[in-house]
This record gives sequence, C-alpha cells and structure tokens, in this order.
Amino acid sequence: MLHLILSLVLLINSFVFAEKLYVVERERSALAVIENGEFKKEIKDIGNATHTTVKTDKNFAYAVSRDGYMSKIDKNSDILIKKVKVGNSGIGFTILDKYIVVANYDPKDVVVIDKNMEIVKKLSTGSRNVGIKHRKNLIVFSLMDKDQIWILDKNKNFSPIKKYKDVGQMPFDALLY
Repeated sequence: MLHLILSLVLLINSFVFAEKLYVVERERSALAVIENGEFKKEIKDIGNATHTTVKTDKNFAYAVSRDGYMSKIDKNSDILIKKVKVGNSGIGFTILDKYIVVANYDPKDVVVIDKNMEIVKKLSTGSRNVGIKHRKNLIVFSLMDKDQIWILDKNKNFSPIKKYKDVGQMPFDALLY
C-alpha cells in the first residue's frame, strides 16, 4: 500500500512540477525545447537570435528576433505557427490582453500586433526604444535617443498619454519598474 501511495505522489508531482523551457540558441537562430530537464526538439527559422526575447502566454510562446521577426509558437506541439516582420531590429516586447507590443531599435518605432500576428498600429518615436513593459492597460518604454519615457494607453488606441522628458542620458530598461 505504501508503494502505491508513493507512486501516486510521484506521478502527481511529475504533472504539477513539469517544466518546459525555451532556450535561445544564438548561433543556430533557433529555440531549444527543454522539457523536464531533457532536450525535446529544436524550433528553427526564428530569425537572428543574437538578442532574441521569448515570452509565453497561455497556449503560445512568442519570440522577437534581433532582425525584427516576431514568431508565434504552439506550446503544445512546439511548432512555429507564424512569423511576421515587425521591424529591422527588434529589442523587446510585452503581451497585453489580445495584443503584442514590440519596441524596435530600427525603424525607430513601437509596433502593435494582434495575436493573429497582424499589424494593428505603428507608432513612430524617432528613437531606439527599449524596456517595454505594461501594467493593466498602460504600456511604458524608454526612448534611448531622446532621454524620454513614454506611456501609451491601450484603451486610447495605443496613443501616448504621457511623455516624461529629460529622464537621464540614454535611459534603458533597467530604469523601468
């Protein structure tokens, strides 16, 4: 009976604590899928992975590559579903409800796409943009070349509602909370 109980506890723990990781393979322009500590597969063709950022949201993972490709990956099958060009030099993104908001170095803009990977809006900033984060309906990011921080409101068509100027020389994402 004790063996049965221990087996049941181990089985439950394996489901509760199962872990899947997406590891950026910079030189291979791919993501390695590691599940429960073991290599499962490789997802190729995600773009230049030099500074790739990966985030997950429900059943999907998203990755923005340094050469501006946003990739959507099915987390159940670990298959690349769609890839769209959102810039020439993507630096980071945040997932907000049914949108993904991407900060670009080049072109100097912020791009909003929906989860179907369709571009909804491009907001020219005239600066390399970094440190993009969100809280509720607000998106905040730094404009490195303008020494500014902007706040956009999703509920107002992702329009800037506040621009902080002279926040310090070349603000970066470490300054944002």
